[in-house]
Amino acid sequence: MSKLIPSLDNFTRCHDTSEPISNFKAPRGQAGVSILWPKQWSSKIKKLEVGNERIIAISIATKPMLCIINAYMPTINTNSEIQYSECLDIIFDIIEKHQSKYIIILAGDLNGSLLQTRTNKHDKLLKEFVQEVSLFRPDLGNQPTFFHHAHHGSSQIDYILSNRNNLSKKYSILDKSYANTSAHCAVILHTNISIPLLVRNTNQKKTIKTKVLWEQRDEEKYRETILNELLQKDLPTLDIDKQIDIISNSLLNAQQQSIPSKITQLKGPKWKATPEVTVLLRMCKVIYNKWADLGKPIGHPLSLELKIHKKKLRQRQRMEQAIDRNTIHNKIMNTSSSQMFHRLIRRNLGDNSQSAINCIKTDENEYLFLAKDQRKAFANYYEDLSAPKPEQFDDLYVNLCKIRQKEMLKTLEDQEIPSDYFTSADIIKAIEELNMNKSPDEFGLCAEHLKFSKNEIAPYLTKLFNNIIETLKTPGTFKTGILFPVLKKDKDPSDVNSYRGITVTPVIGKVFEYCILPKLNLQNITNLQFGFTKGLNPLISSFIISESKYDQTRKNNEFYMGFLDVKSAFDVVQHDIILDKLLDLNIPSFLWLVIKDLYSNLSTKVKWQGDLSEKFLGPPRCTTRWDFVYSSLQNICTRPTFRTRKKLSRFKYWKYFCWYSYMR
Repeated sequence: MSKLIPSLDNFTRCHDTSEPISNFKAPRGQAGVSILWPKQWSSKIKKLEVGNERIIAISIATKPMLCIINAYMPTINTNSEIQYSECLDIIFDIIEKHQSKYIIILAGDLNGSLLQTRTNKHDKLLKEFVQEVSLFRPDLGNQPTFFHHAHHGSSQIDYILSNRNNLSKKYSILDKSYANTSAHCAVILHTNISIPLLVRNTNQKKTIKTKVLWEQRDEEKYRETILNELLQKDLPTLDIDKQIDIISNSLLNAQQQSIPSKITQLKGPKWKATPEVTVLLRMCKVIYNKWADLGKPIGHPLSLELKIHKKKLRQRQRMEQAIDRNTIHNKIMNTSSSQMFHRLIRRNLGDNSQSAINCIKTDENEYLFLAKDQRKAFANYYEDLSAPKPEQFDDLYVNLCKIRQKEMLKTLEDQEIPSDYFTSADIIKAIEELNMNKSPDEFGLCAEHLKFSKNEIAPYLTKLFNNIIETLKTPGTFKTGILFPVLKKDKDPSDVNSYRGITVTPVIGKVFEYCILPKLNLQNITNLQFGFTKGLNPLISSFIISESKYDQTRKNNEFYMGFLDVKSAFDVVQHDIILDKLLDLNIPSFLWLVIKDLYSNLSTKVKWQGDLSEKFLGPPRCTTRWDFVYSSLQNICTRPTFRTRKKLSRFKYWKYFCWYSYMR
């Protein structure tokens, strides 16, 4: 809904909230409900945690206060009166709870008529209910609001009802438009209650989503602006976090002054009609105009022809939307390029309420409909996931690692630390390692900011990083991250466990990590490690496997293959064990202290449906600094291969058993 009408806020629930299905395959009578309002009203509106997938409600802080209920009642079929009565009971409870303080407005497709000429089972239940709770509506005669898609007739089943008979200034039912592919007509109620628009703070900047056009940059002006701003600041006299803040602002100011940008989000629908849809729209318009010129006679052949073409238009729209979603998803999931992977991440950045489902289920089987509750659930899930569980590790071994590190800290206190450990060449080389065309971090910086000013910014980052080495303290801005939940392939989108956390960390912090990595001189302990190894690719392992299989098949030997997946290895990794392993790699002791500090007091925020959760303690996931973890973790992960091989003797040809372990 937010994608189709970005200028309005909304509260939406769908019939397939728990088990999403494509619109193209949605059965009749199973859609959803939505209430939309101008964004200026959002501070006065509260989404009520009542109802179900067919019924939602909001309250509006007006004088007098309003409670609006939107309902999509079940369609009539065999034994449908049971479900219909259950929905009426839910609406009754909402009205009974709020009618003492609120004016009640009930609106929607009630799938029952208040006309005296209709008396089916839904009609009787609805009339009794309206009389019981004292709801009113203006009398508009027998004007229909619904036209059967198979031309079996028309009826009046869409209403706006209220518990105040003097609420309405104007009540009307609009005529069918040629572009209206629904079987229903719009019903409009003008009330005598006014909702004042909030006056915007003149100092508040309007947020507009833009894309920086780096290919059109004025590079000379960009570099000059950065130098002029930094030369005016006495950075060495400031603390590290303040220096990073000034450098970041200088880069952003220079970008705004010397690099053009374009707006990427405008008001109005983003969906563009295809040529096939455009043809159907034009045909509907032509037929409608001819029918309107005749006075819109009921049952005229043009009326029937218009309904047929509208049905074709509706089918085509749903089919194209479903195909488009499936095509994009499959392309992203089945393509191994980093560009497609980051495209998936960008689809979840910003206000992603249009792609997020309306309900999230927690491990306690609690269903959450409000975005703030969903963000909190994700934050709790990832915080718990990042905390190592005692039962997953040998307590004695972990304690020994902690004792060893404590003793090492005593011996390293008086160690001499070099003052100029990093050079400008190290900084420039690290900046060149950054990948461009990626999403900006939480401060608005991306790789391009540094790459196009590396010679100007390198001296300042050199002093900054050397200061970190001298003090053995990493700044707090390096320890933060924004985590975006990304749905795993073929997983239930309503389950919080179905999302992989991808974190965007500060760009300057990545440069610092890329400066440290070469200094560690880490080497692979096996020549069969293809993942996380420069110049190699995991696809090479498939070649080795296929060759092994071919060789044994050619010799008429049986061939067995086992797969070992270290589940959630990076989520539950015990930092004390990793830091202990790093001590055995003969890295400079002051670097070990810096890495230890870098892993202390890490914090993350979850971004979901356009807003951030509260900060929680936990390591950012899937970031550059995992290279530290993985390089030292290889020593641990290869052990099960040799231990488990002894247990394979029950196989007749156990020596031809191919053991393949991998980590995600």
